[in-house]
Amino acid sequence: MVFLKLIDQLTPWHLRVLGLFDNPVEWMKRNGIAYPGWSLGGVSTVIEHCFPDFRGQRDTYEQIIRDLQADGLVREEKFLHVTMTGHGMVEARTTDRGKRFMGFITSPL
Repeated sequence: MVFLKLIDQLTPWHLRVLGLFDNPVEWMKRNGIAYPGWSLGGVSTVIEHCFPDFRGQRDTYEQIIRDLQADGLVREEKFLHVTMTGHGMVEARTTDRGKRFMGFITSPL
């Protein structure tokens, strides 16, 4: 029932970002996006690389991430504009609840 409420309130962009955060490298492979093998950067670089529509739209994707965090689907930590290693840039950021939700919306009945 709770997941049905989320389906009603989350936009397609919320779901795309959540899918990316679940496994960024695999998401890029599935969606035909080249993985540049970053050595340093922030998660915002990954988002803008994978979703060119978000370039220059920082407020928009920050709000989407805040929404996902408030719903308990993405980890509650500051990571978006923090410089980190290339490995850190593409690590999964979904919570256990976020992973269950992804399974709920992607698995056949």
